[in-house]
Amino acid sequence: MSRAHLSYPIARRSKPARTDVPVLVGLHASLVIRLPARIRSWLERSRERRALTELAEEHDDHLLKDIGISRDAARREAAKWFWS
Repeated sequence: MSRAHLSYPIARRSKPARTDVPVLVGLHASLVIRLPARIRSWLERSRERRALTELAEEHDDHLLKDIGISRDAARREAAKWFWS
């Protein structure tokens, strides 16, 4: 009887399934999905901080008072990086 005609299955060692691949794909996908929103928020924050700089430098105390912020606080906020 040849080996090809054996009726019992031959046990083979299989490699363990890689479970980290779907996790990495999901992680990259979520980063790609969230990236445009993150960039929009950075751009908006940058515009807001530029506007605060203009208010603080033009001595528009009444406008700063309307939004509830002092000139020093406006300058500190405007000096921050766009991502922070």
